Amino acid sequence: MVGPFNKGVVSGFTGRSSARQNIGADKIQAAAHLYASDFGDIKVVPNRFQRERTAFVLDPEYVSVAYLRRIHKKDLATIGDAERCFLQAEYTLCMKNEKAHGVIADLLTA
Repeated sequence: MVGPFNKGVVSGFTGRSSARQNIGADKIQAAAHLYASDFGDIKVVPNRFQRERTAFVLDPEYVSVAYLRRIHKKDLATIGDAERCFLQAEYTLCMKNEKAHGVIADLLTA
């Protein structure tokens, strides 16, 4: 998981210099989402809320969602013919093995 600037850097790797394809009349795709390395395929996911200098290396096999309170529906007051309700839940990210993940720090940002 990387910030927007470094996602652009990955999409601009030299192996992709001629890998452009037309999607529509006014769209061209020139982005890379998957990097094939010696250690397997690595999916590159942009995250606009994280620091540009840092890349997170996450193994989805060792991450899950843990519910503290499952999703349930609560009814609110009726106004006219409208029946109103809201959904409520509490959940968090569960790291099953902290040594399965990593961080790459101090990347270039410009």
